[in-house]
Amino acid sequence: MARRPFVEITWDDTNSLSSWTTKDALPKVAHATNRGWVIKEDKSSVTLAASIIAACEQGGEELFGDVTVIPRGCITGRKLMR
Repeated sequence: MARRPFVEITWDDTNSLSSWTTKDALPKVAHATNRGWVIKEDKSSVTLAASIIAACEQGGEELFGDVTVIPRGCITGRKLMR
């Protein structure tokens, strides 16, 4: 399995409400925290996986579980865990 950084990312997520509401009850930004291995990074986003299954000996590919793509513009903090 490839060595990947394990990080904690804090970020602001969108929040919506599909019913009628008053101005005082408008939804607020959701502050989220995710931990996982960085499996992809580019100029627009960071992709984390909470679980990884190593490639099998017969030449298979790694499998990733609980994958989250976080837009860079939403990231408020990033900490290397190990």
